[in-house]
Amino acid sequence: MRALNPFSEENIQFDFSPEDVFAPPAWYFEQSAWIREPKSPGNAAHNYPLPIRIRGPLNRELLEQSLREVLRRHSVLRSVFRMADGKPVQLIMPVQPLNIPLLDLSGKPEDVRATRVSAAVFEDSRRPFDLTQGPMLRVGLLRLTSEEHVLLLTTHHIVCDYWSTRILLRELFTLYAAFSGGRPSPLPELDFQYRDFVRWLERRWQTREAELFGFWKEYLAGMDFHHLAPDHAPPMPRSYRGTHERAIFPEKLSNSIKMLGARERLSPFMIMLAGLQCLVQRYSGDENVGIGSCVANRPLPQVEGLIGPFANVSVLRTNLAGNPSFRELLRRVRDICLAAFECQDTPFGALVDKFQPTFDPVRHPVFQILFVFLNGPTEPWDVPGLTVDPIAVDSGMSCFELNMNVRFDAPFEIDLQYSSDLFEAATIRQLLSDYRAVLEAICANPDAQIDDLGITKKKQTAIDRKDEPKNARTEYVAPTGVIESQLVELWEAVLNKRPIGVNDDFFVLGGDSLRAARLFARINEAFKRSLLLDTLFESPTVATLAKVISEGNSRDTGVVTIQSGNASPPLFCIPGQTGSVLIFRTLARHLGSDQRVYGLQSQGLDGKQPPLVRIEDMAANFVKQLRVVQPKGPYFLVGYCMGGTLALEIAQQLIKLGEPIGLLALLDTYNWRVLKRTSFLDDFYFRAQQWCFSWHRGGLRWKELHEGKGLVSLPALLLPGENAVFRKFREFWDSPGAEHVSECNRKAACSYLPKAYPGRILHVRSTKQFARYKSPTISLNRFAAQGVEEFLVRGYPAQMLLEPAARDLGAKLKACIETAAGACPRWYPSIPGQGE
Repeated sequence: MRALNPFSEENIQFDFSPEDVFAPPAWYFEQSAWIREPKSPGNAAHNYPLPIRIRGPLNRELLEQSLREVLRRHSVLRSVFRMADGKPVQLIMPVQPLNIPLLDLSGKPEDVRATRVSAAVFEDSRRPFDLTQGPMLRVGLLRLTSEEHVLLLTTHHIVCDYWSTRILLRELFTLYAAFSGGRPSPLPELDFQYRDFVRWLERRWQTREAELFGFWKEYLAGMDFHHLAPDHAPPMPRSYRGTHERAIFPEKLSNSIKMLGARERLSPFMIMLAGLQCLVQRYSGDENVGIGSCVANRPLPQVEGLIGPFANVSVLRTNLAGNPSFRELLRRVRDICLAAFECQDTPFGALVDKFQPTFDPVRHPVFQILFVFLNGPTEPWDVPGLTVDPIAVDSGMSCFELNMNVRFDAPFEIDLQYSSDLFEAATIRQLLSDYRAVLEAICANPDAQIDDLGITKKKQTAIDRKDEPKNARTEYVAPTGVIESQLVELWEAVLNKRPIGVNDDFFVLGGDSLRAARLFARINEAFKRSLLLDTLFESPTVATLAKVISEGNSRDTGVVTIQSGNASPPLFCIPGQTGSVLIFRTLARHLGSDQRVYGLQSQGLDGKQPPLVRIEDMAANFVKQLRVVQPKGPYFLVGYCMGGTLALEIAQQLIKLGEPIGLLALLDTYNWRVLKRTSFLDDFYFRAQQWCFSWHRGGLRWKELHEGKGLVSLPALLLPGENAVFRKFREFWDSPGAEHVSECNRKAACSYLPKAYPGRILHVRSTKQFARYKSPTISLNRFAAQGVEEFLVRGYPAQMLLEPAARDLGAKLKACIETAAGACPRWYPSIPGQGE
């Protein structure tokens, strides 16, 4: 007989009592997206990791018993979520058996254990929950020695807030202490559950809806509280990548804040909020400053000891017009906080849906900065025979652009999480330093005015500071020897800059792909060499390039290091018909400096080896070479245009070898075998569109002709005859074998017959597209057994790997890599009911 699946649709339809099914409050505007798409980065960014180091003789069975009791007591942790009529529905599952998966590292060397623990904590913090499956408490145990373990606990903001995590850990170790002593649970039974609070909130909302919405409509009318200009343009879509900076403020400052609060009848929260709003006003010049804040929102005594997502976000807006004194500012902040807290139980997601239903997808709606006082239950965990300590976690993600977490009691600590896509670390460190200065000024002289602060409105941003080193040349070093002197002359002629020193970087000087092609054409002619463009990745200066020429080094592999990095897994990029990997340089920068990026360069570009003429043979050659770099999967592949065809075949061959594919991204790739059969009218219209697109982009630019598809792409070469612009472009090509390789690649792509691919494909297209590319007959979608995700980047064809599209594409690929890598942790066994 088939075992019943408690999470199956049939049981959800028939096995639930009415009190176990309810509509969750819209605390988060993204809730529906998390349910529909578990792998969305916003879902994983809202994980709540709680890893614990346990020293002493731990009893695994008693730990499992304690966790089962916590799950029994707090039904919200047994939630699953569904969509019904476009709205989220929360369902409470019955208590299920719990077995904690164990990874035994006790036989490993100490350094190996430490590395594995760090990796496991990091991976678990980023592994997304499938909210439709549950349970919402994920558990794992690592045994380091018989007397030392690490307990991995992870839950999610959709069922748990900061206050709740303190309750969870307190109850867990209280129960463990009792069970280990042979005693029953000392915790009183709960006669009020989260579902009861939700129904109480619904009744309260029904009587106050007009009043609450009326308050927030007036309070937030026309306001967009994104005050601080970021260092970088936001990626599309949001990646939720983040990091943090911590600062310890002196105890003397916390004491001063307490004394000022006592005199002015203010809480430390209000004083520190006023200081932050004052700082934002000085940075931005805005008079109405809005800061988001997280409120505990536990209005009933029955919920003080209950686990659940009670915390809500309120927006605290203060008018700083008129250059008020600090004392006046504090009064304004107190009044607005008291008014907003009266309406704190209005779910933030409902406000977004009401007032910003079409918010910008690249930014958090309404506000930019979240300010949080961490003041949940803090009683210590007392477990006889065990020492229990939390482990700090940096998941590399941030839910907000800026999230300031304050622990006010000793030590007085500020933990500022921020989007690493938007802000530089130097900007954040300066912000923390200025924030401390503002707080000290407020406490020292409350009667001073905000304009008296030494912080000017016009601050140098990190993007300005970042441009300084770009514009600042390295110290000039004159060439020595014949080779360096010749190279300097060639560089100065191509780049139109003088003087150029031997240590100047080609790309910092303004070099791009076209200039590189011109440069190498002249170098190869002058030195009778066949250097490839990718040489610039490893030898970007005159000095390093001269060494390559003098030593006569030549590449014996088609794998080119585009960007070094420490992070795994690496990303392999396959260029289009021309075969040069230099086109991926801009994209690699937007993947982050820690991402390793390799390019697969076509055989034959050096004129020494014959080019391959079948896609299958090219792929087999690349498979051998990339497995030298990365012996085992999962493999992450990106192919551009004809290179996408190659990436598809490489993935097929790796799967036949038993290797998994983590990502297969095809950039503007189609079934060229079908595309080559075109009519005269279709060809004419295609050429007209090419010229039209180029005209809209401001005319034909050689850089785009080389890096993009434009008029030298595979489809353009399918046309009868040869384009005059392409003939002109060939004059700048860098190697004697390039023309032959390009022609072989074109014929191979047109002859390739795609086969069914067992996985999922990411297909990236531009928003402005050629008409012939829109035909379903040329799409590769039907070959993907697990479907195709379409991703659009802004602009016209030929701009996909250029700014600003490269930034959006980089953000998308990085999110895909992180999600795919996090979805398959190396040590976790597959456990039913653990959201695997």
